[in-house]
Amino acid sequence: MFGNGRYTLLALLIVLSIVCPIFISSTGMIDTVIGLVLYGILLPSCPFIFLAALSLKKEGNDYKYKRAAILGAMQGALIAIFVPYALIWYSVITYTGGGANIGLALLALAMPLYLPIAMRAGWSLGAKK
Repeated sequence: MFGNGRYTLLALLIVLSIVCPIFISSTGMIDTVIGLVLYGILLPSCPFIFLAALSLKKEGNDYKYKRAAILGAMQGALIAIFVPYALIWYSVITYTGGGANIGLALLALAMPLYLPIAMRAGWSLGAKK
């Protein structure tokens, strides 16, 4: 039923859709319920669930999307999700008092805008293989 490493790809995407929200919500960076649901659970997991669904789409006997393109989009999503949350986490653990880091907050708030762009860029790079 699944060829060309589709089991591995599907498993990786499902694991990422579970691990990313658990890591982000367990760090204590997000303290409101709606923020935790939107930015701690939905935003980090939805791209990987979406890509897992795309990886299974068939057209006739073949898969519609190349595995390399989906892996490229996954890498773009990982970078777009990991970088802001890692910077925020680093800012939280090294906080010594003073003002808030508004730039990091704006970076996280803009994630729904640049996440699809990063995924599309990764998709384009992966589709060239």
